[in-house]
Amino acid sequence: MVNSNQYTIQGSGKPLVFQHGLGANRFQITSLLKTLENTRLLTMDAPGHGHFPYDPGCTPSFDWFTDEVIRVMDINGIYQAVIGGLSMGSGIAINMALRYPGRVAALILLRPAWFCSPVPDNLKILLSLADCLELKDGDKIFKEDALFQKMQADLPAAAASVMGMFDRDQQQFTSRLLRAMVKDQPCPHEKIPAIELPTLVIGNDEDPLHPWEMADMWHQAIPGSILVKAPSRYAEPDAHQSTVVSAISEFLNEIPINHQ
Repeated sequence: MVNSNQYTIQGSGKPLVFQHGLGANRFQITSLLKTLENTRLLTMDAPGHGHFPYDPGCTPSFDWFTDEVIRVMDINGIYQAVIGGLSMGSGIAINMALRYPGRVAALILLRPAWFCSPVPDNLKILLSLADCLELKDGDKIFKEDALFQKMQADLPAAAASVMGMFDRDQQQFTSRLLRAMVKDQPCPHEKIPAIELPTLVIGNDEDPLHPWEMADMWHQAIPGSILVKAPSRYAEPDAHQSTVVSAISEFLNEIPINHQ
């Protein structure tokens, strides 16, 4: 059951519902978009993240997480909004566009990590991480993983982000959460043509979990979408944030909202 300490609403203006990435929480988004103006931003902890308790009786999935976002929109009287997300949140946005099309005025896909198949190559490292989370001294074992060592050598900030999975909210459920979500998909490929919405896709280079190619795939799949390349989140975090906020602000200016 959703309660008010599991979501945040800030600002006033055009409604924007924006979801965080796998293993993070809503504060990832409030921090990233803190300078966004003229926007009523709603972001919530997905189940098993932040203050939203993990339910051992349910299997984490894009469908489940999307349904909970719809529930929070209903609680707050938001009929329609621009729907966006970062990484896993992008998958939630896509899922909502297909399963609740009337609720979505436009899409923002920031650093998407899934396309239309389970276990994308860029996320396989998270399955190795899930195994290590269940082992004594798993953090030390994971540091010997070849994919992690390459990430550590190329982008230490990205490696540090992955290591954060060993010390997150509801950490005891992290391995189950990672396995379930990496093995899920936002939607079947054949459903993509049903997406006929204004769409902004933002990607970056130097990001092993969110490769530029993934952003470009979504851009190619959704006709008329806008593709923006931001500086690397890990190599140039300040420039990345300013580019993201600027691109979203410009995009939102052009989107009408149905307040029915």
